[in-house]
Amino acid sequence: MWYLCVFFHRLLEYRKAEFESLVGLFEGCSGATTLEWRLPEDHHPDSPFHFVNLPSEEMARDIAGRRRSFEELEEAIHSYPDDRKLPYLAPGTTFKITVESFGKAISSHEQSDRFQKLAFIPFKGKVNLRNPEHRFCLMDNDDYGDNNGLPPIVQRRIFFGREVGASDRKILQTYQLKSRKYLGPTAMDAEMAFLMANQAQVKPGKLVYDPFVFRVQILTFRVVMSCGCNVWSNFKQYGLSMPLSLLRADNNLPPWRSGLKEVFDAIICDPPYGVRAGGRKSGGRKLLKGVIGPYTIPDDKRTDHIPSTAPYSLVECVHDLLDLAARMLVMGGRLVYFYPVLREEDSPEPTFPEHPCFELIATCEQILSYRYSRVLLTMVKVAPYSEEIELAAKLKHIEFKENHLKWLEDGNLHSAVFSPADVQINGTGATEGTSRACKIWHAIVLIETKILGEEKEKEMYYILKRISSSASHHHHEGFGKLRVGFYAKTCPKAESIVRGVVQQAVAADQNNAPVLLRLHFHDCFVQGCDGSILIDKGSATDEKHAFGHQGVGGFDVIERAKAEVEAVCPGLVSCADILALAARDAVALTKGPSYEVETGRRDGVVSDVRLADSMPDVADSIHILRAKFSQKGLSDKDLVLLSAAHTIGTTACFFMTQRLYQFPASGGSDPSINPGFLPELKSTCPKNGDSSVRLAMDRGSEQTFDNQILKNIRSGFAVLQSDASLYQDKATKSVIDSYLGPRSSSFEADFAASMVKMGRIGVLTGSRGTIRRVCSSSNS
Repeated sequence: MWYLCVFFHRLLEYRKAEFESLVGLFEGCSGATTLEWRLPEDHHPDSPFHFVNLPSEEMARDIAGRRRSFEELEEAIHSYPDDRKLPYLAPGTTFKITVESFGKAISSHEQSDRFQKLAFIPFKGKVNLRNPEHRFCLMDNDDYGDNNGLPPIVQRRIFFGREVGASDRKILQTYQLKSRKYLGPTAMDAEMAFLMANQAQVKPGKLVYDPFVFRVQILTFRVVMSCGCNVWSNFKQYGLSMPLSLLRADNNLPPWRSGLKEVFDAIICDPPYGVRAGGRKSGGRKLLKGVIGPYTIPDDKRTDHIPSTAPYSLVECVHDLLDLAARMLVMGGRLVYFYPVLREEDSPEPTFPEHPCFELIATCEQILSYRYSRVLLTMVKVAPYSEEIELAAKLKHIEFKENHLKWLEDGNLHSAVFSPADVQINGTGATEGTSRACKIWHAIVLIETKILGEEKEKEMYYILKRISSSASHHHHEGFGKLRVGFYAKTCPKAESIVRGVVQQAVAADQNNAPVLLRLHFHDCFVQGCDGSILIDKGSATDEKHAFGHQGVGGFDVIERAKAEVEAVCPGLVSCADILALAARDAVALTKGPSYEVETGRRDGVVSDVRLADSMPDVADSIHILRAKFSQKGLSDKDLVLLSAAHTIGTTACFFMTQRLYQFPASGGSDPSINPGFLPELKSTCPKNGDSSVRLAMDRGSEQTFDNQILKNIRSGFAVLQSDASLYQDKATKSVIDSYLGPRSSSFEADFAASMVKMGRIGVLTGSRGTIRRVCSSSNS
């Protein structure tokens, strides 16, 4: 049902996000809550008046209507259903009507005039101005002039309705900074602090942590001599429970004991990003330069010891914050923090930190000056903290330590705050992209020799490759050189040759179409789209033999296409590009979209089965799937669309055994399977039967590329467990529904866009990588 929401006219970008967070809190939903909003007719987006479609009567009751005149309002109230109107007008009830406006004050004479115009409402109860049962409000949104900084009014609007609830803004006066006994140099505005708490869905019984609660200046616990106040004074002032003690700690060297995980329900903070107050960490110049080594403070000096500190750049601070939150937040817990952005005209579009454990659900900007803004980021933990993520964090710490001296000596505050990773670090003009490999390899050497020992060298290398490849999309390494028609001059027949080979293969066996599509997907999800899945050295450790690649085929088709291209254009067209082109042609041959493919990829040379350990799996939960796709720079929408590729092709009963007979939650069959579909599945894949028997993944439409797979998922006819889970999550469910309604989005066009996006993951271009003459082997 639609209700009128009248916002206080402050912090405009925060209004809807805070409202939706509170709805999620009351519903018990920790993830993103998306409500349907609309503006009253002719209203500016900054208007305080918004209509919102709320999910339950418990959150809001009846709201009457909105009209241009009192005559229209009278007509609307008379036509309002009696069963929803009369209970609030009945004898024995008490009520109160207030008249309000936006943008200008209304005199008592004008208020009285408006009261008189409401005489047509058949109130039978008595007026009670102090404690009424029902409160009604008349909002007269008339012209208030211009040049006042308020959103313009096109036409008069009158809103009348029963007040369901109102925020208590008096609490802000209680906690306002100017009345606080002890005020630190970076204290947070009370209104913003409450707003952040709402974004984090804070309520009684939740454990909330702020790693920068008093900043370094206040943690020194200096007494303010002029007033005799200290940090304890504010707790006494507001009648709050006194903390057991104050602990000075370093977010760069967290004090938590090893193995402690998932403790906090929310983390709320304002990191020290250097615009008002720069952050500092333990260390000092001598320690960071290597003049002195790490040391332990003697017991007799610990009482009043003040450790040396060094600047703490934003990029390192946020890395530590995300790692801390990933480790210490419970699943579904929220991380709410500020992040600075530039507002200058030539500034690039801001990008925000990402982490495989988190989903970003809200961004709200607050302008600080003509140059800077800060954006409140709200993130929800959607995936567990794994050993791989922990290892990546340790490696990043080493990288920060190596580069810290250069950032420190550069002396550029603007660079240190907003883009320290872009600072040249090697004196040769190398940028971050070219120096990253050297820094990561050096980090490996340090860990090999100091932590793990030389026997772990190869294992460490492959673990790091698996981690670093997942981030390659976000760093856009090499992506800039991909383009449509890359071979237009050097090998103009390349695409037509590939298309011809694919046509022959599909004509010979219709199943080759989904096989080629799947082959491209599996290639891109391991080390990026570099053709490494095609390498065959005759070893069991080849990537193609990974558990996650079971059933993948089509290698002979790609080799045939490569051989024909090589005969015309030797050494020019990569196997990775042929894979991408073949996948596109396979889709088109099954009546799917034919889209333009960006080319210019080069081939990788590393193939190892361990690099495929994190492939998406049919048994993965929806949270794990979302995290794995997010690691590759793919959205929830991409997850749904790329999963919809299952509209063509078959799967083996091997992948159905757990879902049909050993489903974890029930011990039997997956309860999400349509009861009418379950016997059919069990008949095709009986318990202890032939696991190699194949069945269509899209019931009734396995040879035609269409959105039938989404209809089957919605109706409980999904074959794969991973497909079924897409309709059990609010975010992915809404994507599916968007393609099945009367005004559905363009499924085919969006699928093509997701394929292009996937084809950019971790690509090698320019001088990186090679062009393999034979896709299954290296040129040597």
